[in-house]
Amino acid sequence: MGLRLKKIATTIKQLSEVANNVAVGMRQQDAVTQEIARNAGAAAKGTRDVSEHITEVSNSTTKTGQMASKALTAAAELADQSHLLRHEVERHLAQPRLVCQLSPPLQKFSSDRGDSPPLRAHPYSSHR
Repeated sequence: MGLRLKKIATTIKQLSEVANNVAVGMRQQDAVTQEIARNAGAAAKGTRDVSEHITEVSNSTTKTGQMASKALTAAAELADQSHLLRHEVERHLAQPRLVCQLSPPLQKFSSDRGDSPPLRAHPYSSHR
């Protein structure tokens, strides 16, 4: 019977070692599973952050496009106003001008002081 008890004791010791190894393996597997879960959570947060940044960039792009459209509209309106102004200036320049005539005493006074001569309307102009 002593030999059988030794074999039983050896088998129990081996089973204990196996159970211990299984427990160590389970703890390692648990640690790895927790690390995977943390990494998956970090990846999910990173994905959310990237998604938010993409949304911000998209909104900024939309606003930039709207501002560019407004700038283009303003530039077109400015071009139209420039054309109208050019037309008005050309029309104004085509009208008869006032003629400056100085009497002899004013000519001397004007040339001595550097003052501008008084204007008199041209007989044919509409400014009388």
